[in-house]
Amino acid sequence: IGEKINYLRLSRTELHDIFAVMLILGQLEKNLAFTANVRKEIVGELKSIFYGNELEASNFLSRIECMKGKEITHLVNEWVAKKKISDLSKKRPLWQVLHKYGFYEKTEANWNSQIE
Repeated sequence: IGEKINYLRLSRTELHDIFAVMLILGQLEKNLAFTANVRKEIVGELKSIFYGNELEASNFLSRIECMKGKEITHLVNEWVAKKKISDLSKKRPLWQVLHKYGFYEKTEANWNSQIE
């Protein structure tokens, strides 16, 4: 690649800039792969809470990524009422996963007081 770029008659500074961008892109690619793996892991842990439905677990994760705690508990209450989330798993099991990955940082007692 270096030889081909050199045919463009770029300065040493321009070559360094191109190399820096290539390094950044490589790091970004690694970070995206890591994020995808972590997301897959979270969905795997959520799956049983959503009656084994991986698509629902993934949809839930996508929806809560930018939500605040109160919004998350409100959504959980809605989904429990719609039978998308297991009644048996709506409290501690769901809180543990969300807390573990930083989606819900408040205490389990706070979670339980807001989940119907």
